[in-house]
Amino acid sequence: MMRFVIWFLLHLCTICEQCIDSGGAEVNPILLQLRSHERTYNGKVDEEDFLLKFADEDGLVPPTNRSFENLPGAASTTNSHNFQSLFIMTCCIITCLGICMAILCLKWLEMHRVALDGSTTSFRRTHLLDNAKVFAMAAVIFFHLLIYRDNNPLLFDSSASRTYIKDALETVHMPVFSFVSGVCSQGPPTAKRIRCYIAYLVAPTILWGFIVEPVLSHFFGLHFDKAPWYLIALIMWRASALCWSHLHPVVVLVGTIGLSCLGMYLNLTWEYLGGQKYMFNACLGYLPYFAIGYVFPFKLACRAINPSSTQRLGAALLLILGLPLLHFLLTSLLPGESLPNAHGHSPIFAEDRWVGLWNNRLRWASRTAKVVVDTSASVVLIILVLPRHETCLTWVGSHTLYAYLLHGIAIGMKDSLVKALHLPQEGHWAVHVAVYLLYATYALVALVLLSSPPWRWLFQVFLSPTWLDRLLERLHSSAHQSADLSCAEVPKQ
Repeated sequence: MMRFVIWFLLHLCTICEQCIDSGGAEVNPILLQLRSHERTYNGKVDEEDFLLKFADEDGLVPPTNRSFENLPGAASTTNSHNFQSLFIMTCCIITCLGICMAILCLKWLEMHRVALDGSTTSFRRTHLLDNAKVFAMAAVIFFHLLIYRDNNPLLFDSSASRTYIKDALETVHMPVFSFVSGVCSQGPPTAKRIRCYIAYLVAPTILWGFIVEPVLSHFFGLHFDKAPWYLIALIMWRASALCWSHLHPVVVLVGTIGLSCLGMYLNLTWEYLGGQKYMFNACLGYLPYFAIGYVFPFKLACRAINPSSTQRLGAALLLILGLPLLHFLLTSLLPGESLPNAHGHSPIFAEDRWVGLWNNRLRWASRTAKVVVDTSASVVLIILVLPRHETCLTWVGSHTLYAYLLHGIAIGMKDSLVKALHLPQEGHWAVHVAVYLLYATYALVALVLLSSPPWRWLFQVFLSPTWLDRLLERLHSSAHQSADLSCAEVPKQ
């Protein structure tokens, strides 16, 4: 296996070097111009307008037949292609390094499995998973405080630091949620799991989209996601897990990563479902995170690794400093390129146009590199950083659904408060740091309040329908009793 990985890495490097040496001869120049101007017009490029911009005055000569050297930015076309090739090669290296590290870690765990079978080390797995969900939900609220209508004048001229924080949060918040959901999906499907799947996941999503959200929106003027993409992704994952449970873990992992990479080349937007334009692209994009949690030997890893306080602090500093630094290096050394967001498809293939598919046949490597980076950070965070014992906030982990669906209220209150205070513009870095710390504290307080018993009481009929769970249990018991009676009535031969 290791020989294959090394051969694969060398082969990809050779391909990328050949692409660089070719000077961009095989690359569609119009696509390169589109890519170099992809941030024009607020990040949206109309390909037809771009082509018409360089058409002849009579409009009869297509741009592809013109001398490309006369186009604006033609001198940098080869450099753009070189940067793209270097970026793809970097993503391939990251992917192969991730595969090698995963193989070595699994081998190490297997070597220690026999010794661990006789150990007496134990802990409550639910405490660690709940702590992970608390961290992820607080990070989601903090992330949304920074990106949703944030016009705080105290954060004037803070785009660099804000990007730094966004990159760090985006690497861990939803990947941690997806990884934990995958860990919770381990094990064969049972009648109780199917009942909980319907009562506490499918039903709350439907009741939220058709009852709770419309009432809050029309009568109270509050705005939320009509169909939260993560719940849709989780529903699709749990349903597909019925099929994955019968397959080998390697098949599950390779299959989900393949589907996720395929999603980069597809435009699965559907703007009519609650305005969630990239919902189904996000479902495919986050599928590997669920699968990695599903096949990850979580219990064995927790028993094998018991970090000290110093090791926890070192791992936390590594995440805080290393992840944004990695994104910064990728965007600085390779201008115009960055690891793709798992929410959507690649902008190169926008509007369902398959032009340039062959020239971008290695673009899937950016998705696999993104999975490697995010998953590595999530595993380090959960196994090495987060506490494994019960804390004062562990109880929140069982009720993060309320905060996930309703934290828009906290964001709206923050925006209203900022407007009412008429704060002055401030560009000093110390003020920015203070505002970020205040946002983080506000996110944590909002998480606790939105998960508190009084708040849950207002919505628990719809978001925690225990009545439906009891109803399904009674129906299941009645069906079993009817089956037993039918078997008893059948005469023995």
